[in-house]
Amino acid sequence: MRLFSSGNLNGGPRFTPNENMQPWVEIEDFDSLSWSERSHDYGDFKLKIVSDTIEPQFGTYSMWMRDDSDFVMICEDIHAHQLPSGKYLQEYSGRSLESMLEWRINEDKIPLQIPDSRWLETQLYLETILHNNFGSGASARRRIPGFNVHRELDVNSWVRVNMADFDSDWDETVGLTLDRDHIVKHVRRFLDMTKPNGFSMFYRIRMRNGGFWVDFEAPFLVEPIVLSPSDDDFTDFEYVWSNRKKYSNIIEVYEHYEVDPKKPQNGKSRTNVLEVRNEIPMLRREVLWNNTADHKVLDPNDKDSKKDARDVHKKNAYDYSNPYYPIYVAADKAGEYTPVMQYSAKLDSFGANIKYRQDLFVGDVVRYIPDPGINLRQQMRMPDGTINWEKYAEQRRIDLQLTEVTESWDSSGYTLQPSFTGYAEKWTGEGSRVSVERNSESVYRAIRSR
Repeated sequence: MRLFSSGNLNGGPRFTPNENMQPWVEIEDFDSLSWSERSHDYGDFKLKIVSDTIEPQFGTYSMWMRDDSDFVMICEDIHAHQLPSGKYLQEYSGRSLESMLEWRINEDKIPLQIPDSRWLETQLYLETILHNNFGSGASARRRIPGFNVHRELDVNSWVRVNMADFDSDWDETVGLTLDRDHIVKHVRRFLDMTKPNGFSMFYRIRMRNGGFWVDFEAPFLVEPIVLSPSDDDFTDFEYVWSNRKKYSNIIEVYEHYEVDPKKPQNGKSRTNVLEVRNEIPMLRREVLWNNTADHKVLDPNDKDSKKDARDVHKKNAYDYSNPYYPIYVAADKAGEYTPVMQYSAKLDSFGANIKYRQDLFVGDVVRYIPDPGINLRQQMRMPDGTINWEKYAEQRRIDLQLTEVTESWDSSGYTLQPSFTGYAEKWTGEGSRVSVERNSESVYRAIRSR
């Protein structure tokens, strides 16, 4: 590993050290380095250097890269203190270039033009938002030179938009508009909704071809690699299963412009009963949802309301059995009331079997099959057994996503710790898969292009 730094983000390099060494400077002597790369969050770094002076050798906004990684780190904090020897320990820390999307706030609310089908191509929509705030569509004072966006065209990124996903304004005539906020919030919200293969998309910001590129990425499924206790040393493995939010029916409450004569005690409010799942009475669980913000039924005869809104409500609001209401909001809300299933795990290292940045990258999905235990293993060996390994593996496999890798160098040597997360989702089969070959040295090598 070789570590490089440049002077300043403003006017600094737009090429990696592997493309052009100017004006990168190699850091050959440091006390320690911690370098974390993440798929769905910012990466970060912390570097410690012993110096003869308290004055920092590098400034905030300095750029940091390695020859074996495409992550770009930006220095945000510098701390120095004097050692007993009289020298100074300087500590530089910061986050990865993905934090660039925090630099801009949409100055105006963003209209979300949704077709009648309610389907939206999220990557294309986000590309427009990004260019309007960072790239070619931004004003000269806001535009970042060399800003580009790359969409992942090999996956389906169409989603059905639901207002329950947004802290936004809804108007029957204007539609949905996104509130003013940091651009990164909008980007992450849309990408979290986009699951072409069961796992959410994410973004990376890289330097290449003399510019900054926002790359939308979908996870890869790396197969036939299967991580299991017999092959790799998992630590801190956690499994969470909870039925606390396993609700059967949602009692939705919303305001109405008139009193229901059948239930005058409710005043100007109505209820809908939304069935999430059909349960027997003993297992039926109900939850209350106050949805007036989205489902408020206005008086169609109110002269102060907009004419278009009055016309819509004249068609819908009089019929209590079919009030004006976008039903897809309820369908999305029902998704919140499902059992919780989450996994997390760490590896001490990948070992010699798997190589990070060759076989696995952050964001990739691998398969973990828990050890069945001695009793089940014995059943699998029986010729007339009711279960075999293939059946067990399909039923019990857990698809884990490599979401973070932290590498550290210090006086004790080098350590690498990958962290995995997983949910109830499993790989659905759509999207990119990575074929893996085993060579004569029994080392996996992935065939891929990124």
